[in-house]
Amino acid sequence: MKKLFVLVVCVVMGVSAFAQKEEKKAIKQVFDTYVKSAKARQADEAIKCLSKSTIDYYSELLTLCKADSATLISRPSFDVVMTLAIKARTDASVLCAMKSGEELLRHAFLEGMVSPEKQSFGEVVINEDTEIVTEKNSAYRFVKENAVWKFDLFYSMSQLSPKFDSVIQEFNVPKPVVCIYMVAQMFGSQQDSIKIWNSVCE
Repeated sequence: MKKLFVLVVCVVMGVSAFAQKEEKKAIKQVFDTYVKSAKARQADEAIKCLSKSTIDYYSELLTLCKADSATLISRPSFDVVMTLAIKARTDASVLCAMKSGEELLRHAFLEGMVSPEKQSFGEVVINEDTEIVTEKNSAYRFVKENAVWKFDLFYSMSQLSPKFDSVIQEFNVPKPVVCIYMVAQMFGSQQDSIKIWNSVCE
């Protein structure tokens, strides 16, 4: 009886290890597909690899592109800079005509506005239906949606938000001033950065 119990435990552990190996393989496959598609600007293929939370975040960014300056500046500094960057690189009429976050995301891929910084990642650590993939000070997150692994780009982007907030504190000046300065550095002139504060639908 004891031998049978040990045999059953060994079988279960073996099956579990095999399942985890297959899950990790699937995760790396979806990440490789995302990287390849993003670099080739194959928007639809890249979007298929992304989580719902990522698409929802781009819906929020599209809403902010159409919002007034008071609404925009009330958001976290990273959201503000992301919105200004999108508005600075996209014609206002194009943004105003967009209806969904997926449409904005597709445009971002086609225009090369979304590009993976790394082509690979380190150890995969399993945590229920979520994968946190760590490499030094960075982290990638994957979630399973309808039994399919998706890359949570929003999670990776959200890790940058505290860094932006620390910049705000370091300058010790109001957030709008810092954001204007940062965008001016990106696009070369203060005039351009001031103009893109307005709603794209005005």
